[in-house]
Amino acid sequence: MLYKTIYNSFIIAFKLNKFNIYDLVYTNYRKTTSIFEKIIENSRKYSENKAKTVNLLNGII
Repeated sequence: MLYKTIYNSFIIAFKLNKFNIYDLVYTNYRKTTSIFEKIIENSRKYSENKAKTVNLLNGII
């Protein structure tokens, strides 16, 4: 749904030749993708830390 909205915004921006709208949409798209990249990176770090904790606890037990 989000991608369809972004795609339609690109089409409208090109049809109207309003590059300020295009820049706005592209900036929001980049912000959104960077947020998703941060979420993925944080979940990867969480998984690594969880695995380290489990290994540590297994070593103690």
